[in-house]
Amino acid sequence: MPSIKTATIICNIVDDNKEKPGAFNAQLFHEGNLVYERDHWGLSEDWENDTTHRTTSSNLTHRNEPAFGGYTLKVFIDSGDNIDVNANWSIEVMTTEGETLVSDPYQFKFENDVREFQTGYAF
Repeated sequence: MPSIKTATIICNIVDDNKEKPGAFNAQLFHEGNLVYERDHWGLSEDWENDTTHRTTSSNLTHRNEPAFGGYTLKVFIDSGDNIDVNANWSIEVMTTEGETLVSDPYQFKFENDVREFQTGYAF
């Protein structure tokens, strides 16, 4: 059975109207186990409309975490105020057998007091 080699979180910005720079924390879980986390993502990057941003884990082969099953993506704003961002979020998993598993996108809009979301994927 193939294991997770790398995990990638993808954010495609549809519309970004931030008043000030801000950043996301993104956590990816597989069957309840945290497999990848990115803190302060986007604070020093140029997140404009119609741009795609990716963050990828290091090699996770040593964890021997099976690639197939249920994934949960949690994203929350860790800095910035008055953030108004509409984006499509997805994940991409590279297996130890070289197969790439790609999820369907999940669209979410952060606005005013809405500062976090959680969604699930299955492969």
